[in-house]
Amino acid sequence: MLDVAQAMVLVVGAGPVGERRALAFHEAGADVTVVAPRISPALEAAAAASARLHLDRRPYREGDVGAATLVVAATDDPTVNAAVAADARALGRL
Repeated sequence: MLDVAQAMVLVVGAGPVGERRALAFHEAGADVTVVAPRISPALEAAAAASARLHLDRRPYREGDVGAATLVVAATDDPTVNAAVAADARALGRL
């Protein structure tokens, strides 16, 4: 099992899969950033209640991986998911 407590996690996408992953990592103690043009009400509520859940309401941009330890591509756009994966791989991120 991967210990993500205090890890920096980037989740790209806030649909059902992105929401589920972001909330799970947050509940496990990670510092989570979600990048997505639209954010679900559940993520909005969780972010309002926690300083460890950050929401960026915009499309993914090259460079968003930044210092993230773990990166999750969870959009419904294969092109965006591929770009996220390529950026993460280039930086040696999971």
